[in-house]
Amino acid sequence: MERFRKLFLLSIVLLGLLLSTTVGVLGCGEEKTETKADEKTTETKADTSTQLADRIITVLASTETSGDYAANAIAADVLAAKLADPAEKEKLTIVDIRKKEDFDKGHIEGAINIAYQEWASMANMAMLPAENKIIVVCYSGNTAAQTVAGMRILGHDAAALKGGMEAWEAGKAQGTITALEGASNAVVMDPAMNEAAPAPSATWEPLSEAQHGDLMMAVDEYFMNMEGGGLNVITAADLKAKIDSGETAEMTLLDIRSAEDFTGVGHIEGAVNVPFKAVAVPDNLSLLSKDKQVVVICYTGNTAAQAVTALNLLGYDAIALKYGMMGWTQTPNTAGFISYLNAASYPVVQ
Repeated sequence: MERFRKLFLLSIVLLGLLLSTTVGVLGCGEEKTETKADEKTTETKADTSTQLADRIITVLASTETSGDYAANAIAADVLAAKLADPAEKEKLTIVDIRKKEDFDKGHIEGAINIAYQEWASMANMAMLPAENKIIVVCYSGNTAAQTVAGMRILGHDAAALKGGMEAWEAGKAQGTITALEGASNAVVMDPAMNEAAPAPSATWEPLSEAQHGDLMMAVDEYFMNMEGGGLNVITAADLKAKIDSGETAEMTLLDIRSAEDFTGVGHIEGAVNVPFKAVAVPDNLSLLSKDKQVVVICYTGNTAAQAVTALNLLGYDAIALKYGMMGWTQTPNTAGFISYLNAASYPVVQ
């Protein structure tokens, strides 16, 4: 009996050791599985980030500088002429990203209304014909230009209505005109302290379905999660106040105009100069810090807004100077842009 009891106890001990070893092995196996899954997720994110960075370089570098869609924007009179031609109109899809209540009060005939921060969802992207030129319309051109950058990254050939509905419908632009007429802040004409790397030669092309799927989630997530309505702008008055108070020590002023205009027309003191098409080149990104807000400055606000989308998708905290250098001081563009806004007299429908 004593021998049987000892054998029984020994069997229990051995069984316990066996179970402990089995659980340990299974536990190790689970840890390895989770580690592999985590590694795969990290690799996927890294691949998408690299793909996104490469795509942004191509999108900016391939921007046209002349023609009806120079700087990925179209003037109101040019758009009106295209819409009056049935053959040209058929090639366009107009996307109005203003609030629905404003869209309902008056919009360009044939436009569809998609909420600004929701345009990149799968359902809304399905509404955009891949073969058409997408014309994006907002209030003043800022959010339309940000959207255009996102659309072009995702493979849609898009352009913003220059000046937004302020440049289309009579009586909408008086506040902007007053602001531009009163712009009188100081500029300096010193050469840039930095040397910008050139933009690569690039041609914009649509994406394959696989590429589109990989990038759409990143772009949609960015637009959906933007704070403050996604305006991403600062007025000249607010920027001037920050400069006067010394707050711009925690900011980088990025002027994306040509080197000739940076020096010849003048720039805000302390700004670095990287032309728009070369903003996303890695050597030029090294001039920026992800720990400092980047204020992007262009001619009218259009290309700055596009650069803001590009930089924020790359992990920076970027905002645009509203109306560009026109909003800061009188420039060679100011009088012409005011005349352009004053000419707004195109029809809307409800």
